[in-house]
Amino acid sequence: MNYKIILFFLLSNLCAFSQKFDSRYVQFELSTPFKSNTHYGEINSDGSKNEYQFIPDGLSAKMGYGIHYEETISLGLHSGIDWKINEKLVIVPLFINSRLNLEIGEGAIALQFGWGKASAIGKGDVFGTYKRFNLGYQNDDDLTVFADLSLYNFTVNGEKGFGTISLGVSKIIF
Repeated sequence: MNYKIILFFLLSNLCAFSQKFDSRYVQFELSTPFKSNTHYGEINSDGSKNEYQFIPDGLSAKMGYGIHYEETISLGLHSGIDWKINEKLVIVPLFINSRLNLEIGEGAIALQFGWGKASAIGKGDVFGTYKRFNLGYQNDDDLTVFADLSLYNFTVNGEKGFGTISLGVSKIIF
């Protein structure tokens, strides 16, 4: 009888210290791609000088869902929409995104790599691979400021493959 009481207290004590670990995350991001200004340095019709070397060329919004390990390594499925003004394109990428957070001081360096497929909406059968490289700084509130290089491997307007460089912010919820 004595061993049953000891076993009961031992097992009930172990259960009291257990915790549920949720290893899922959701990530939202918003960025704008930039392009080189071909009229940089020229004088505008109103007499002002065109002083911007790079100008915004669209808008990108992406969202992803996945799993993580101790908020350091994560893997997820992401999708979104990329609007490119210069190429007159709306692109929908669907990709697997891997993320590595390297802690430094108060925040972390966030490295991301994504690979998947992309399709241009309204351009017929335009479909190809999509690659993404992302470098950013994540603060303690899980808000990241980043630079992004996206590569699209399909033919648009007679050109095979193109890429964009974007700046943006993302929020990850662990």
